[in-house]
Amino acid sequence: MENIRLRLPGFAALLIIALTLYGCSGSPPEVLNLIYQVNAVKDRDLDIVSQKLSLFILPNDPDGYEDLDVIYIIHDSEELFWTLKSDEWQKVTRGRDTWIGSNSICMADNSDLPSGRYPILLKDLSGEKAETQMFIKKRRVQKIRFPDSEVRDGRIFMKSVYEPSEILVYERGEVFKRSFAYREGGLLLGEIFSTVKDLSYDFIYFLYAYDEKQDVGVISGPYSP
Repeated sequence: MENIRLRLPGFAALLIIALTLYGCSGSPPEVLNLIYQVNAVKDRDLDIVSQKLSLFILPNDPDGYEDLDVIYIIHDSEELFWTLKSDEWQKVTRGRDTWIGSNSICMADNSDLPSGRYPILLKDLSGEKAETQMFIKKRRVQKIRFPDSEVRDGRIFMKSVYEPSEILVYERGEVFKRSFAYREGGLLLGEIFSTVKDLSYDFIYFLYAYDEKQDVGVISGPYSP
């Protein structure tokens, strides 16, 4: 996923025009729904705290999901855009719906995400596109109390001031597998392995909660079992 800054006037409009000019015949995709959230993330490996955007769209393409090519996330006034290609985005299935997106959209220098309007473009392989938008409000996140974790007696325990909290399970390489609601008494490792088939024993996990007062997700990790 690329984060590019260009000094061009009205960049969002220019990109939309370019995609239209180079579009070919085909059935255009649709964006049926969009969900997004700004998260404060504590990276335990790099020992840094940064903002990351989680963004997922629910697409529809008459030509099939394999026809979807790239998502553009644009901040016009800051002349920034991110490209999220089909081999990079995550797929999350809920019931009959498959959402596509990423939990790791961030600034290259780990600075805060700029506030304002973000046009979102979904393009397919024939150049047809769908457009939606999101809005990130200006915020200054302060005094985040990140959750922590330990593993003992075959269970993952979580220390968090937030309720509810979740444990996010990933394969190495940060391939998301499943989330588990945390409950008092810890989460059995056996429950994870019985629920997530073919999960490797060296999986990693992150802790997630939501700070309602500051309207921000709170994530810390990675942890090893």
